[in-house]
Amino acid sequence: MGGWTLDKHHILDVQNGILYKGNGENIFISQQPPVISSIMGNGRRRSISCPSCNGQAEGNKLLAPLALACGADGSIFVGDFNYIRRIFPSGNVTSVMELSNNPAHRYYLATDPVTGQLYVSDTNSRRIYRPKMLSGARDLISNGEVVAGTGEQCPPFDEARCGDGRKATEAQLLGPKGIAVDRNGLIYFVDGTMIRKVDRNGIISTMLGSNDLTSARPLTCDTSMHIRQVRLEWPTDLAINPMDNSIYVLDNNVVLQITENRQVRIVAGRPMHCQVPGIEYTMGKRAVQTMLEGATAVALSYSGVLYIAETDEKKIHRIRQVSTDGEITQLAGEPSDCDCKNDANCDCYQTGDGYAKDARLNCPASLVVSPDGTLYVADLGNIRIRAIRCNQPPTGSLASGPSSYEVASPASQELYVFDGNGTHQFTMSLVTGDYKYNFSYSNEEDVTAVTDSSGNTLRIRRDTNRLPVRVVAPDNQVIWLTIGTNGGLKTLTAQGQELVLFSYHGNSGLLATKSIQIGWTTFYDYDSEGRLTNVTFPTGVVTNLHGDMSSGAVAVDIETSGRDETFPSQPICRQ
Repeated sequence: MGGWTLDKHHILDVQNGILYKGNGENIFISQQPPVISSIMGNGRRRSISCPSCNGQAEGNKLLAPLALACGADGSIFVGDFNYIRRIFPSGNVTSVMELSNNPAHRYYLATDPVTGQLYVSDTNSRRIYRPKMLSGARDLISNGEVVAGTGEQCPPFDEARCGDGRKATEAQLLGPKGIAVDRNGLIYFVDGTMIRKVDRNGIISTMLGSNDLTSARPLTCDTSMHIRQVRLEWPTDLAINPMDNSIYVLDNNVVLQITENRQVRIVAGRPMHCQVPGIEYTMGKRAVQTMLEGATAVALSYSGVLYIAETDEKKIHRIRQVSTDGEITQLAGEPSDCDCKNDANCDCYQTGDGYAKDARLNCPASLVVSPDGTLYVADLGNIRIRAIRCNQPPTGSLASGPSSYEVASPASQELYVFDGNGTHQFTMSLVTGDYKYNFSYSNEEDVTAVTDSSGNTLRIRRDTNRLPVRVVAPDNQVIWLTIGTNGGLKTLTAQGQELVLFSYHGNSGLLATKSIQIGWTTFYDYDSEGRLTNVTFPTGVVTNLHGDMSSGAVAVDIETSGRDETFPSQPICRQ
């Protein structure tokens, strides 16, 4: 209203996650800690035949979520023991492929980032598969076609080099594990202690290592090595960095990066031979100076952030992230105070949803990042698929409707509900759940009325140009508003008496003076950035404000009539 707002009326910027409160306070929801939720699974196991596998993902049972991949359309593929299942962006689930369940074994999934084609690296059958159909297949057992591997194991010192240089379907594999596809359609996978590649013509080759029983070669601690100098110890998982097409390999609690120019370096983890006695490597800030504990999976975001899942199957179940500048921080998984593996009464899930850093995980087995930045976790022990996202306004409950957004304010014990456009609909009490304020709007989305829980209504009347002209209080008292030529509120008048007069600094919208009915005037001055620097009160008292942001936090020095006080703020949030 002329540049002013009602203190109880707020606006939500849904896209950027910012709540603009009517009292001038801004809450940056997107800069709050990431949140975690369950998108599939309810903690109970399905039957092995999976008669109810299709339907909605929410609450749909899982048996043993082992592997994850993300499709080009945002679909999530879940390796759920003997079934590979697809969660569409709509939330519907369908089965894609059925694998052998005897014996029980681990396998890995990956998708082509361009075509969305799914690949399955099956350790048990020693083959790489490609589903023929990603939905609608009638015979799930025969829905896979072989991309690599004959099913026979390649013997040591094989003269044919396990089929290198020939068709991948004619090659012998040792035991395929982690798999990834780069932006050029090249398939990379772990095979024993080797990294092998299948090109777009279906020809297989070995990129790193050999099948000659050569023992692992110690990695250099702080420098790069040429790929020919590297011998892996026990590689398991694989991922591609979308930023530079480099390959990341998880090898026995160390993550290696293989660049396109065939250089290899450590990006996370500290090999045992690189550790110096007396130095703590458990929870350092630099990823290359930090020990990993029971690392099980890696994934990379589209911005190059590395995620690492770790578990000792007992008390440690966490996910850490490595920024592009090499700093490692914990993202999710609070340590358990009991043994998740051996204590049947140990609650390793607790409430489930909430801040990711406070969540309990149980043996995270696989990770994948979707194009929108959501990190999906195969929470094997909790029999759920979890999603970790940047903090955004949550969608509404049954009370407010599914197309609405809810933002809680614990400080005021209120819940604000907005429609899909971020328009404030009503405010509820967090304690009682009762409605406190309800807002009415014109067809042009201008607020026209505010009603409290007792039925008292404040009405705002506007002219044909949508400018506010008067406010009618619940007792029918009328306050007239005058809007100046600059669009700012100029006067408030009641019963012919001018209550308040405002003036502004040009067209900036910054308040210059405020004069009340008895003639007392307050003056406001600002710096070139629009920050308040001086307030001169009618009594002659002058308050000077000086802000300092050099320390990473905002400190405001306030000097009033010879008194000098400093008010530090919380550190600036950094994304």
